[in-house]
Amino acid sequence: MQPELTTTDVASYVERHYGRTGRAQALTGERDANFHFIANDGAEFVFKAACASAEEPDIDLPDGILLHLEGTDPGIPVPRVCRTPAGAYRIALVDAGGRRTEAMLCTFIPGVPLMSVQRCQAHRKKCGQWLARLGRALRSYEHPSCHRHLIWDLRRFSEVQGLLAQLPEALHRPALEEFVQAFGSRVAPTLEGLRRQVVHNDLNARNVIVDSADTTQVAGIIDFGDAVHTALVADVAVGVIGQLASPDVASEAIVEFVGAYHAVEPLSVEELGILNWLVAARLVTNYVVVSWSRAQRPHDGHFAAFGPEFFQWRLDLALQLAADPRSVLRRL
Repeated sequence: MQPELTTTDVASYVERHYGRTGRAQALTGERDANFHFIANDGAEFVFKAACASAEEPDIDLPDGILLHLEGTDPGIPVPRVCRTPAGAYRIALVDAGGRRTEAMLCTFIPGVPLMSVQRCQAHRKKCGQWLARLGRALRSYEHPSCHRHLIWDLRRFSEVQGLLAQLPEALHRPALEEFVQAFGSRVAPTLEGLRRQVVHNDLNARNVIVDSADTTQVAGIIDFGDAVHTALVADVAVGVIGQLASPDVASEAIVEFVGAYHAVEPLSVEELGILNWLVAARLVTNYVVVSWSRAQRPHDGHFAAFGPEFFQWRLDLALQLAADPRSVLRRL
């Protein structure tokens, strides 16, 4: 459950623990309570209070990753964790419901989300390159929570079937059910044998920030809340989804993004051979989990923009990719 915090609460916590005065604005979030904090001196930050039901090992996963990246590849444009004057990376708090949790403060990357601008080849190439560098930098990272059970982990794709069964008006239900079964028999065994490591696992178009003045330039990558230890190629498939803005350029977007990634971190023939299946599986996961979440929490605005009309052509694409699973491999 998201912590119950007001913008006044957040401003008070930041002043008390970090010595900065300013104002807070609420941001959306799937599990955590997120706020944009603007200090009186103009500096900007993100205040992230962990899901109140999160176990302690999970709470420090995002800042642990950011601290690791700061040491292994500081050139990657990600937020930096702020320390309190006492040197702490996290603070304890109690929300309005009396639930105890912890929060972190990190730097804010100015710009606008990729999803809000016209997509271009420059985005696809730079995002592919950055994601490959992220994978390399995270290869040496370990954390107990990275091995958690996460529905967004493509190694768990078979679990989507249970949520799909709860959607009485699901689009393409027979085809999606057949796809889930085919993935389990044809792809899952291969996926289990491929290299694994901790990955970002959520390079969607909300989590890529572009420069406001020149929207062709990628300014940063945010949100490590879905990081998980899984197949490296699964992270590539997730990154592909963030580049899919329209059906007419989807094929080119996939090849350009994967090609840029592959130039930095070469993928094996086996990884490339199932990549289309993985992209399709992520598209199906997005549709099923988002639709299920909207039904469970109709007043939660985090997924408000993603209705059936958003997913129609994306599901069509998923089924096309499954029908021609080696098209990316042939074009690289």
